[in-house]
Amino acid sequence: GQIVEVQNVSGTTVTIAPGLYRAYTNSPLAVPFSAGAKYAGVEALQIYDNDTGYAQDVNFSQCAYCWVKGVEFNYTQGDWVDVYWGFHDEIRDSYMSNAYTHTSGNADNDISLLNKTSATLVENNIIERGHASVLLSWGAAGNVIAYNYAEGGLDQGSQNFAIGGMGMHGAHPQFNLWEGNVTPSISPDEIWGSSAYNTIFRNWAEGTTISCLPLTGRGTVTCSPFGTYGSGI
Repeated sequence: GQIVEVQNVSGTTVTIAPGLYRAYTNSPLAVPFSAGAKYAGVEALQIYDNDTGYAQDVNFSQCAYCWVKGVEFNYTQGDWVDVYWGFHDEIRDSYMSNAYTHTSGNADNDISLLNKTSATLVENNIIERGHASVLLSWGAAGNVIAYNYAEGGLDQGSQNFAIGGMGMHGAHPQFNLWEGNVTPSISPDEIWGSSAYNTIFRNWAEGTTISCLPLTGRGTVTCSPFGTYGSGI
């Protein structure tokens, strides 16, 4: 799918922007909705998660032209940022560090663009010690993931598994650009695929990650006795 903005309606002619990335069938038909918010942002602050039950530190749902900028995320119980049905949003220049658990489930300690989120930019973030780092899921289309640095993601049940990278998770992300990122791995079909027509350009997929204590909870981070582990890209 794809989210677009209606520019004009004249009789039975609807003008949209941007244009469609690909031809679609007539069924299912397009579903119109109004943005829940426009031009709303979270900027220049620290979010300190105290493990009291919230699934996301920041959650945008049906938000257009919204942003996260210059935010320090001090732990998460779920995801640092989730964007559902987003359009033309930005997540940039932020530092996302640590999680109370490091395992798959309802959340992956990451930045997630979900449910056909389109034309959104994730740029110049440091993403440290989550589970995954950036995931595009359930039809996210036409987004740009650029010049982010991800390190230290781990799975608490398998410390020798080089997880913590960037991927597409849940059918069918399309026409997304991954450029200039440093990450343990990039996975075009990371469980519950598929994906297509994506571009991976000038990234450094290291093939390793650093697994450090604590595996759960808030505490002093130490990388001994654990170390650097590798896996396929």
